[in-house]
Amino acid sequence: MANLDTLLSKNLEKPTQSVQRNTPTQVRREFYLKDGDSLYVTGIQDDTEQERYLLDCKMTTWRADGGRWTSRFNHESIDMSDVPLEANTRSRLLLWVYVHYVEHKTAQNKDGSWRYGADSWEKIPVHQTKSYIYREQINDYKIVELPYSLKDAIIDAVMENDSRLDTAVFKLSRTGEERDTRYNFNITRKDMQIPSDKLKEQSSLPSLEEYFLEKSGVTLPKQDSQFDFSNPFESNEEQQEAIDELF
Repeated sequence: MANLDTLLSKNLEKPTQSVQRNTPTQVRREFYLKDGDSLYVTGIQDDTEQERYLLDCKMTTWRADGGRWTSRFNHESIDMSDVPLEANTRSRLLLWVYVHYVEHKTAQNKDGSWRYGADSWEKIPVHQTKSYIYREQINDYKIVELPYSLKDAIIDAVMENDSRLDTAVFKLSRTGEERDTRYNFNITRKDMQIPSDKLKEQSSLPSLEEYFLEKSGVTLPKQDSQFDFSNPFESNEEQQEAIDELF
């Protein structure tokens, strides 16, 4: 377990590399939780190269044109000269996880419209109440970005599972919005596993650093893009709304 604790306390300090600037990619592999959402995930554990799948970093955020929030991965290879002075830089945790499914508190947006894809969600009654939750099947690898303050909860949950991220299902939940946002991470069950065909995909996932560099328009030399930027689960507009609610 000390390996995970050491990893989470590292700074993102890498040797300088020559880089090539490209046009930033538009579609994201990140999954952003909204108020009342709960992700059921299994982590990836690689004791020799865990930093590919779990990384602490700095993210700088600010309001762009139109009032929308935008964020940028902090790295020596990424140009930050256009970042406004009022931008905030925060420590964040990035994790590649296999998302089995997500449970939503509601299938509607604040304006009463239906959330993207809600017509395919399973409506499940909540025991001894008149309310429902809505289960969306994901069954794919996603990146989650979390506040650094969640580090201790992640460590406690993994310790409870014999120091393994990859042998149980963990529940990652969010309640609240903006400054009143809270996250929880705990172990829930051990009777679900990553399908064997999906396990084979783990080795082809880009490292978190590689993914966010290419997203920012930076490609390391002699390296082809490894990313599948298709996202059948959520529209770009839905993802941007989720980003806006993070801050």
